[in-house]
Amino acid sequence: MNHLHKIVNNKNALGLPAQPIPAHQNSIAGGFFICHKDKLAWWSETYNNRLELYFKNSYLVKDDQIIVVDCVLSDMEQFVLFREERPMLDNWFMFQRIL
Repeated sequence: MNHLHKIVNNKNALGLPAQPIPAHQNSIAGGFFICHKDKLAWWSETYNNRLELYFKNSYLVKDDQIIVVDCVLSDMEQFVLFREERPMLDNWFMFQRIL
C-alpha cells in the first residue's frame, strides 16, 4: 500500500498519477462502503469526476479499483481503511466480521 500511495500521489499536470496505477494491483475493493448520507453526493461527484478524467486522458480503467484507490489514496483524510490483523482471515471478506 505504501508503494501504491506513492504512485497515486505523484501527480502529473493533469492531476493524474504520473505513473499509471498498475493493472494487476488488488488493493481497495469498491463493492462495500459505509458512509453517512451527507457524504453520498460528495462521493458520487468525486468518483465520477475522477473516472471522467481517466477516460478523457486515455488512462487505464481496468476495473473500479483503479478509480477507488486513486480517490482514497489521494484524499486519506476522508476515509478509514480496515485491515485484518489475523493472518488466517482474508481481507476481502472482512465485511462479515465488521458488522
